[in-house]
Amino acid sequence: MAISVIRLSDSFVKPSQKTPLHVLDLSAIDRIPVLRCNARTLHVFRHGPDAAQVVKEALSKALVPYYPIAGRR
Repeated sequence: MAISVIRLSDSFVKPSQKTPLHVLDLSAIDRIPVLRCNARTLHVFRHGPDAAQVVKEALSKALVPYYPIAGRR
């Protein structure tokens, strides 16, 4: 089964609520290079023509409790 994906545009997704503004110390996992890894994943959603908007809204909500991985402001 092959799936083809075409990226139409790039966009930034901000957290849906205000997040704390402070510096966090690195955890042990962040300090030990052997423990760092990236996982490339592709999640497929069936939600009709507005699927991209549904994913953006869900990500925006998820970035509130996980604000350290939200990226730049």
